[in-house]
Order: sequence, then C-alpha cells, then structure tokens
Amino acid sequence: MVVLVTLNSGQGVNLGPNFTLSANTGTITPATATLAQLLAGIYVTVDNAAVSVTITSTGSCTNSLVINITSITTTTTTTTAAPTTTTTTTTAAPTTTTTTTSAPTTTTTSTSTTTTTAAPTTTTTTTSAPTTTTTSTSTTTTSTTTSTTTTTLAPVSFSTSGGCANFAISDGVGAMVSFNGGSGVYQASDVTYSTQVAAENGIYTNVSVSRTFTGLAAGTYWVALRDTNDTSNKKANSFAITTCPTTTTTTQAPVSATVSGACTGVTQTITVNSFTGGDGSTYYVSNATYGDAGSAGAATANVLVSGGTYSYASQPSGTRYIKIASTIRTSVVSGGSSCTTTTTTTTAAPTTTTTTTTTTTTTTTTTLPPLVITNGGVTCSGTTGSFTSSFTGGTGTYTFVAIADSQSNAATCVAGGACGTGGFRVTLGGGATSHNFSGIVNGNWYTAVRDTLPQTSVQNTAVSINCTTTTAAPTTTTAAPTTTTTTASLCTCKQGTIQDNNAFSYTDCAGVFQSGSFEQGSEVCVDINQFYSANIGNLIDFVGCACS
Repeated sequence: MVVLVTLNSGQGVNLGPNFTLSANTGTITPATATLAQLLAGIYVTVDNAAVSVTITSTGSCTNSLVINITSITTTTTTTTAAPTTTTTTTTAAPTTTTTTTSAPTTTTTSTSTTTTTAAPTTTTTTTSAPTTTTTSTSTTTTSTTTSTTTTTLAPVSFSTSGGCANFAISDGVGAMVSFNGGSGVYQASDVTYSTQVAAENGIYTNVSVSRTFTGLAAGTYWVALRDTNDTSNKKANSFAITTCPTTTTTTQAPVSATVSGACTGVTQTITVNSFTGGDGSTYYVSNATYGDAGSAGAATANVLVSGGTYSYASQPSGTRYIKIASTIRTSVVSGGSSCTTTTTTTTAAPTTTTTTTTTTTTTTTTTLPPLVITNGGVTCSGTTGSFTSSFTGGTGTYTFVAIADSQSNAATCVAGGACGTGGFRVTLGGGATSHNFSGIVNGNWYTAVRDTLPQTSVQNTAVSINCTTTTAAPTTTTAAPTTTTTTASLCTCKQGTIQDNNAFSYTDCAGVFQSGSFEQGSEVCVDINQFYSANIGNLIDFVGCACS
C-alpha cells in the first residue's frame, strides 16, 4: 500500500537534513528522504501488513520518530427496516343465558289436604364459544452495506527535446522535461539507451523537474521516467540529435565613399558616391552635411542612396562632413571646395570698362586614417609597473586615454562612463600623442584612446603586469627588483553565434576588434581569450575558425 508520511511544522528542524525510513514489517520505498520532503509530505510504498513507519536522522544526532499508519478510510451505508408491528385481536362470541322459573306454588286447604308439588325448575345456560386469539409477528431484518473507494494515480508522462551535433563532434544536447502523473515524485534514466525496452528496464535515479543529456552524436536516443512510489508506473520516450547545418561567416569591410564639391558662386553642391564596404549594395547617408566630424558622427544615416550617388545643393564653402552607413557598418566621410568670387576690373580708354569675373573651384577629399593605440613594454617598480601608450591615426588630435580591466570597461571609461575596478580616464593636453601609465597594480589591463571626431580605439591585447620584489635571506644584500614582461595571451579560436539584434563586439582570431548590431544568427570566429559581448554564444570548435 501507498502511505503519505508528513512531519508536523517544527519537528526535525535541527536534525538531518537527510533521514532513513523503515517499516515495522517488510520493505519501504523509497528508504531515504530529506527534511524538506518530509515537511511537505512524501508518498512511500510499504507492505500491506505494516502498521508504523520509523524516521531516523542520519546527521550527528540519530534521533528517530515512530509514526503509526492510520486505517484506510471507508464509506459505510446502513439500511434499517421499518419498526415491527404486532396486532392481536380477540373476539368473544356473545353469551346467552335463559332461565325459566316455575309458576308460583299454589296451596289449597280444604277438608282434605291436597299437596301440589311445583314442577322442576329448568335452567338453560348458553356458554360462549371458546375465545380465539390471532397473533401476527413480523421479522425485522437489518442490512449493512460497506463501500470502499480506491484512488488510481494517473500514468506518468513527460516530453523530450533534441538539438544538433556539429559534424563529427559529439556535442548534441537532449532533455527530459514537463513531468506529470503518478504521485509527483519521480526517477529518470541516468543515461540514454538505443531502444524503448532498454530504457524502461535501465538505471533510474531521483530527478526533480528535468534532466539533460550532453555530448551526444547525431542519432536517436531513448530515456524513461517512473513514479518513485510505484515503479511499475513508467514511460519511455525518444528524441533525435540531428547534424547541424553548415554556416558561412561573412565579415563586412568598413564602409567608405568619395565626397566632392562643385562651386556655384560662394556655395557648392556636395556629391557623395563611389561607395565601398558594408554589404556592398545598400548605402545610407545623413540628410544634411556638417561643418565638423563630431556633429556628423552624432547624426543618423537614414537617407537611402539610389543609383550610387547622392547630392546636397547650396552647401557652405569648405570641407563638409557626412555620416554614411551600410547595414552594421558606419563611418564619417568628408570633402568639398573653397568657393570664392574674384572680380578683375581693367580700365582702358575713359569710355570703355571691361569687367571679367573668374570663379575658382578647389576640391578637397579627406579620408581619416584608422585610429590606433599601441602599448610599450612594462617597467616594474616594486610591486607596481608602468608602460607608455602611443596614439596614431584618426583626426590626429586626441582628447582622452583610459585604462581598465576589460576591453568593454576601457571603451566605456574613455567615453566618460564607468571604468570598473582600478580603471581611470586621463584628459590629454593639446598635441599629445602618448601617455605614460605608472603605479599600475599587477593584472591584465586594456587601454583606449578617443579623438575629436569623436571615435574610440581599444587595444585588443592586454598589458600584463606581474611585478614582484625579491629580498635575499637574512643579509644586508637586497636583490634587484624583478621585472617581468608578459606578452599577449595565446589565441583560442571558436565559432560563435550572435544571439540577438542588439549591439555586439568581439576580437576576431586575427586580433582585430569587431563590433556591430542587427546580425542575429550570424556565425563569427572569436578569440575567447579576449573580450567578447554576452550575446555571442554557442561557442564551438570549427574547422573554418583558426588563429592567425
């Protein structure tokens, strides 16, 4: 029979947390339980002759408690017959009595004496018929009906799911979920099986809400679930591991274009064309030109370029800046003309004046070189170190440099945000092309620089500082400080999947920092020893991804 064992609140709180279960006769399943299970109530199976269950703590104290098994609840229906009625009727026949008395005696006296004797008296007595008594007796019968209610638990059930494995790599994952039926306490297959029968007769272990199987090659697998309190109540299901499709990773080149200006008087028509990079076909530009790169960089490139060329009429003279974009790539390009009007007046004879107007058009196209930060070697001083970061490219004028314990913290810090533990930002003076970081504690540090565009560059390789001071044993001679310079960490290249359309960033396996957005599902090659954003997942070994 199945018995529900429950501890009252407060019992056993300082014992356990594990307990053994035993019955006064026969076996009990399961034979162990936790304190949480006992407080919530746990179903166990015991011999039908058992009358009690003993709970014993397995902790430092081996206290025990005996709980009696109460009787099974039954429903009894009793039917009582109507009361017995006995009727006795006695009817006596009518009694008739007739008495005849002789006539009065007459005596005559004469001379002679005559004596008359009265006739005999006749008495007629009628006696009633014997009394008859009829007695009716009924028999009362009491019937007792007993009804027993038996509850049958539902069959156990569950669902399965399977994934895919990459080529010959056994990295598929399957799962058992959504357990239902039975007493609510389950055991599941500990490993997978090739057939239904093998799974049903296989090894089971306790399980709560789900079970996952990893390291699976492509194929079909069987697993089973059973009720802990009724091991005959079990179910087997299968799931399949398929072969993952091959994906091609495409990294888009930086977007660029040519800007030119054609003067009309003191204004010019700016034309942007010869687009390259990005997805190679679709390009957008800002809806206006700007007088500086910073304003253009803050603008939105939302005007579709049709036919490969876009023009802005009546623009101011000089260099103009335009924001361009193609899917995940953006950039700022510049160009234009200095438009002036020159008037030459030649005076000949007093009667003739000739005026000649000449318009000179100068076209300048500026393409900014990549912004690069380079770190020098580490010099130790005691337990701290120093090194110099140098900057090239970009606008050539640098505003801030920062140091932090990760690439993302360095990028946020140099832009004026949080710097993480130990990180900080430095404001650069006019014309500065380097900065010396000193007093830096041991660890791996990343640097970033920001120019006046503004654009940011983060060094892909960490500067590793590991400075120690060694003192020789007890003499007056102190060993020279030990200087350790650690080169960049080794590359470990994995293929990853971009999980959503949010912004992402990572260092590829050639050491180049990459970033973008709106590429959900794209596969990229990532150096996992460098920083990469949290929305790049499913990192696996792939023959197409290798360090270079």
